[in-house]
Amino acid sequence: MITLGGTIAMAPTTDRAGVAPSLTADDLLAAVPGLVNTGITLRTTTFRALPSASLGIADLVELATLITSELNSGADGPANLLATIPVAGSGVCRGLGCLVVLNDEIHAARYLRNTHTTATSAFASPNL
Repeated sequence: MITLGGTIAMAPTTDRAGVAPSLTADDLLAAVPGLVNTGITLRTTTFRALPSASLGIADLVELATLITSELNSGADGPANLLATIPVAGSGVCRGLGCLVVLNDEIHAARYLRNTHTTATSAFASPNL
């Protein structure tokens, strides 16, 4: 989880005269009831602590660089295979014809269209 500040991170200032984005990513997670009981471990980064309107293009470029480095620009193939296998083994999907599973969506192959050349959600079934 990467936080930038904004309204969600607002807390009273030390002089109690107002509020400022001072809550860290860890502070925000600590406030979520039951999260600790899920057993899920999250990595956190408090990237900025700014009001939303104070974020500039340079901040967003640096954020994009951070996200890219954290995600290692991974391919979508393994995730699509992970989503496909349960669909292929599902009795509910049996008899529905040829199906395509991409981006956690199930499509009837006959209606599937490539709607974007680079997006991970490049395929859609328009009007269905």
